[in-house]
Amino acid sequence: MIKKLVSFSVEHPVSIICIILALFITGIFSSVFMNTDLLPQLSCRKLIVAAEYEGLSSEDMRLLVTIPLEDSFSSLKGLKNISSVTRDGNSIISLELHWGTDSDLALVECRQLIDAAYQILPSGCNKPVVRTDNGFADTISVAMICNDNDMLFARHTAQTDIKPRIQRLKGCGSVKIYGGEKEEISVKITQDKLISTGINLQDIASDISMANVEYPAGTITENDKDFIIKTCGLFESVEEIKKLPFNYNENQIIPLENIASVFSGKKEKETFFLYNGKEAVRIGITKKNDASPITLSKDVKKLIQNLEDEYSPLFSFVILEDLSEQVSDSLFSLILSGLIGIAVTFSVVLFFLKSFNIAFLLSSVSPLCAALCIATLNICGCTVNIMSLSGIAVGIGMVVDASVVMIDNIYSYRMRGTKAKVSAILGTQEMISSVVSG
Repeated sequence: MIKKLVSFSVEHPVSIICIILALFITGIFSSVFMNTDLLPQLSCRKLIVAAEYEGLSSEDMRLLVTIPLEDSFSSLKGLKNISSVTRDGNSIISLELHWGTDSDLALVECRQLIDAAYQILPSGCNKPVVRTDNGFADTISVAMICNDNDMLFARHTAQTDIKPRIQRLKGCGSVKIYGGEKEEISVKITQDKLISTGINLQDIASDISMANVEYPAGTITENDKDFIIKTCGLFESVEEIKKLPFNYNENQIIPLENIASVFSGKKEKETFFLYNGKEAVRIGITKKNDASPITLSKDVKKLIQNLEDEYSPLFSFVILEDLSEQVSDSLFSLILSGLIGIAVTFSVVLFFLKSFNIAFLLSSVSPLCAALCIATLNICGCTVNIMSLSGIAVGIGMVVDASVVMIDNIYSYRMRGTKAKVSAILGTQEMISSVVSG
């Protein structure tokens, strides 16, 4: 079969040249439209579930929260292993999946199991949250520097305005906010007032929680449109909390402000971030598994420029890390190495064989092989990444080595006086077995 292919190639040079040019053009177009990444796309095999209950000891947290959740997750499809870490007020459960398990479907099923398990968790426990753990660092991280040191406003702006705008970018997977300060409404009650009024502390906490809720009230259909109705019962100010009524004795009602001090303050910091010794807010952006870091980086930089114009002089933004730069540097290194390899191959062959045509032929092998490899990766749905680029470089080197050996063998036949076509067929057939086996 290979011998027939060699003979056909020699006898029909125009057809072979057209096929090679078509493959080369396909590779060029593929390199323009295919995605680039740092590493190959790997399916996520780990889900992280976090639950919080402030004030609960680690032992009670394990018995009341961690164990019920672990029992619920035991029915998760594709589950391989469960491990957990429990601390005072916190429970972290790691769910490892089998290879080939769809992490997106597992994430949806895990949320359904959490909804069912939340009914049996103790009252006051925050609803557990689940996310995928791909093991990679942030694709892009941005420092948001507050020029007037108002970290409360900086955190609020990053959370309510900047984060949603970044999440709407194509290819953005998740956005995390670190540092800054959060607002907290404190209700402080003295023991003397509790004793004098006879109101239970748990009743006060329960009434405040029940008064600050939103409930869906159904839908209204008008023509072809459905309108969702919900009751709005959330507190809008500290004054509303102060006016919250409580039963006193049998027929008397007193507002909360008569038995407690209600004021707005700052929540205890859970995270902080420093940039050049100054406190700032860090925004970590992670791409989707199938997104290109280069495309996401361009969109984020464009958005950051718009934010600079909108929030100047309140905030300034600095890009701390950009994963796309590593990908761009790898692509540049490959292209530079390829050009150097082509120049070296052309010079060496021209020096020893004294033939410009042969030197040009061998030099064209590298770009042709690279274009063919990129076209194959694009057809298979793969990305150009560090590992695939390394494989392409090694493969091109092997092809060039084999081409040099074949050219030298064909050249030896020509030196003996054999005709050109016969020399090409015989020289290639003699080396084809060793080249294919190599």
